[in-house]
Amino acid sequence: MRISKTSLFVLVCTLTLAIALLLPPKYLPFLGSDEREISSGENTPDDSIVSTGNENAEVNNLPDLTVHDIQIYCEKGRIIKNMNNKVSVIVSNDGNTCARNVKVALYIKYRDGDNLVYISNEVIAYLGRGEEKRVEITLFSPKLKDTAVALLKFAGIEQIVVKVDPYNKIEESNEENNVVYEYVSYGDIFPRFSKFEGRIINLVEEKGYDNSFVKQAIMKFLENSDEINITSIESLFS
Repeated sequence: MRISKTSLFVLVCTLTLAIALLLPPKYLPFLGSDEREISSGENTPDDSIVSTGNENAEVNNLPDLTVHDIQIYCEKGRIIKNMNNKVSVIVSNDGNTCARNVKVALYIKYRDGDNLVYISNEVIAYLGRGEEKRVEITLFSPKLKDTAVALLKFAGIEQIVVKVDPYNKIEESNEENNVVYEYVSYGDIFPRFSKFEGRIINLVEEKGYDNSFVKQAIMKFLENSDEINITSIESLFS
């Protein structure tokens, strides 16, 4: 049986129309121009990226370390009366998870400079969420030799600065609350030597605070008695 060209054309058109009615538009071959219509609704580009809220969840599951309440006080066994060689701060974890190996570092800043000078540090092994601990940090040992060096080293001091996690080893939800500072004077640390601060600064500039002659001279003054021999001290700066 032979099919005419007209009948064949009608058959092809009928099949094409049937396929068009049965298949979704996205499966049809593109036969038109380069213009593509973007349908409104759930498939628009603005809605293609959906936030799941995981970013906030990750931030909320971090610790948040804070430091506050600096106190300066003396340690028993001190060489000089009223000498203050200890600093304490409260370190808190206001985040939602614990923190381990939390370093708490102490620095000092001088009046004539912007740089911080590292002094000492302590480490908190574990700080649970919502927990706080008071940390004691030593400015200098009350031993005779260390006290003599401190008398020189702390001349010109302006601030005591304490940083928690100073090198940002611990990821936190807030990194902006890790520092506390306190304005102090030389007299806050060595009240009975405050009148000599200017002369001590000059001596340090001339000979350095680690100069063995200077250290030995001050140690000799301190080891004789707890009473400061004003005449002997002044002779050191003459």
